[in-house]
Amino acid sequence: MPEVPRRLFSLIKDNAPRPGCVVENPMLASQGYGLTFFSMGERTSTPAERQKRPSLYIVISGEVDIEIHDRQPFRTVVLHEGEVFIRHAGVLIGFRAQQDCIFLEQSFRDSVSFVEEIYFREIMKLDEWVALTGKDAYRTILDGWALFGNVYGFPAGTEFDHQVRKGVVMFICLEGRIELETDNGRILVMKPWDAVFLHPHRYHHLHVKTTEDTRAMRLWKLY
Repeated sequence: MPEVPRRLFSLIKDNAPRPGCVVENPMLASQGYGLTFFSMGERTSTPAERQKRPSLYIVISGEVDIEIHDRQPFRTVVLHEGEVFIRHAGVLIGFRAQQDCIFLEQSFRDSVSFVEEIYFREIMKLDEWVALTGKDAYRTILDGWALFGNVYGFPAGTEFDHQVRKGVVMFICLEGRIELETDNGRILVMKPWDAVFLHPHRYHHLHVKTTEDTRAMRLWKLY
């Protein structure tokens, strides 16, 4: 399993595209689950591959053409920044970048389930998943064996305590600004597309504060 970073980092700065290159940066691989960041330089592509497991893709910057070989001739859909694509198991797809782009791939066990309105839609926007209506405004986007994903909406001025169980937890700030105060008093200020992994072998008590309308995503895998 690749080393899990335990610091605040930028998904954009740390995965900056290189001219003429396609770079895969695996962050996590365990028990049938994987988290990989892709950066593609302008006018690059990947060969079409058939994957055994379902995956969820989120475009972090730029746009990417997804070539889907589920029929002849193959079809192409364009995924823009902030959009999500769900690939079901067994589908043959490839990627082509007309401009620099960065996206993440979250792969799952076959037993993962998406909420119904997400499962039956191929492409959607992150901001469609939740409204900014309070700390309890969140949507479960996936639910699998020991793996969960949620998208949250926090209006400006939200402040509350949050307990996180043991496991690999990644928070991503999608929009706005979040301050996370950890158990030891360290304050992490997160801006759009900043992310942080929490230590996987202990519980965490976080104090969450927002100064702007904010959306955030949490991916959480139990041990």
